Amino acid sequence: MDEEPIDLDELRARLSEADLIPSQKPLLDDIERRFARLDQAGVSSLAELQRQLRSPNLLEAVAETSKVDADYLVLLNPAIRGFFPKPRALKNVAWLDEGVVSCLIDAGIKNTDQFAEAACGCPKLCREPVTRHFTSGGEQFGTPGGACTLG
Repeated sequence: MDEEPIDLDELRARLSEADLIPSQKPLLDDIERRFARLDQAGVSSLAELQRQLRSPNLLEAVAETSKVDADYLVLLNPAIRGFFPKPRALKNVAWLDEGVVSCLIDAGIKNTDQFAEAACGCPKLCREPVTRHFTSGGEQFGTPGGACTLG
């Protein structure tokens, strides 16, 4: 999820559809009014909201300007950060075979974020989609530097 083009309506919809943990359920209370107030206060995108919630001083300022309770914003902050999990090194994914990890690393795919980008055909790191380098047959995987044979 890229935060820059996401407006508050999209974020509100995503929160409304999310499987929130019990402590985050209060985020749904009066969500439409609260998000409308944030938008009226000039916070129109997820990226801007994240910038405004980055520090206690900024959070208090947006709470005062928008008339959205600071406690609500404090609760909102980790919920929206949860939409952007930190990439995990593939070598630390226990259930992935070492040979597969080695082939992926040889192809320039070192973490879960890069793997997801490559799998959807829009990699930032790789010059070509991962499907050009890896066959679905499972026996031989072509990498930019050659072929990896697994098992």
